Amino acid sequence: MNEIYSQEHMEESIKKFVDGINRQDTRFMSFMKAEFVRCSLEKKELTLKFKVLEWELNSQNSLHGGIISSMFDSTFGFLGHYFSDNRYIATISLTTNYLKPIWKDEEIEVRVKISSLGKKVINLMGEMVIPKRNETIAGTSTASFMILDHKYK
Repeated sequence: MNEIYSQEHMEESIKKFVDGINRQDTRFMSFMKAEFVRCSLEKKELTLKFKVLEWELNSQNSLHGGIISSMFDSTFGFLGHYFSDNRYIATISLTTNYLKPIWKDEEIEVRVKISSLGKKVINLMGEMVIPKRNETIAGTSTASFMILDHKYK
């Protein structure tokens, strides 16, 4: 990672990346409408917020497990991308644990951090929290991403 990076640079870069994804009407990630909450350069952490939408529900009217995994994967990806010096990254493993149901119109926060950052692999862990339910942890996840050679243009 370049020495010129700062907390402000990280916030601006991730906000710009999230906003850019949300404007792409035909991309799966844009349909989830992630919102930036906070990040920490020092702690290598990122928090995004999602509101549970009608199309994301399963037959029990709770957030579909595949969407939960996608929210983790996307948040991990935003953080991993930032710390990979603007290189493409690819998920190589993702494990998600589902602890509590999440209902339509609830807002959740996906809080992730890097547990190890190597030259070729990033390992991350995270929690999905329901702030209005006394910070109830609804899910946890771990992931590994491969850092690829090509940079974003």
